[in-house]
Amino acid sequence: MTSSIPVGGCSPVPLGQNVEQSCTDGISSGSECTFSCSTSTFTLSGTPKLTCNDGLWSESSYPYCTVQTSSVCPSITTGPAIQMSCTDDFNDNSICSFTCADGYALSGPDTVTCLQAYWNQVAPECLAARKIT
Repeated sequence: MTSSIPVGGCSPVPLGQNVEQSCTDGISSGSECTFSCSTSTFTLSGTPKLTCNDGLWSESSYPYCTVQTSSVCPSITTGPAIQMSCTDDFNDNSICSFTCADGYALSGPDTVTCLQAYWNQVAPECLAARKIT
């Protein structure tokens, strides 16, 4: 039986769940491997890059992905005709309310709620109101 590890190369990095790896030259000596998480709902912990040097990886611990624990929602971009007021900025459980300037009508929900780093609905927009003649 022959070994699949090249002379001077490193053992394969044990990849945890949701970890993705990209290496410049596989597990050969001198290869640099970068790591990321498969989706944005995970955060990479540990070093994002390892280098194989004469059979040893540059770090003794390997990166892993954990569920993102941030409770801050992304910023909401509003147009010039919309006013927004939030109970607790963009933090978890904050409720943002929307109103439109005179001559504009709200299209979408009048409130959105931040729930575990995600908005529960798409923010509304203000559209020019049509004049009825």
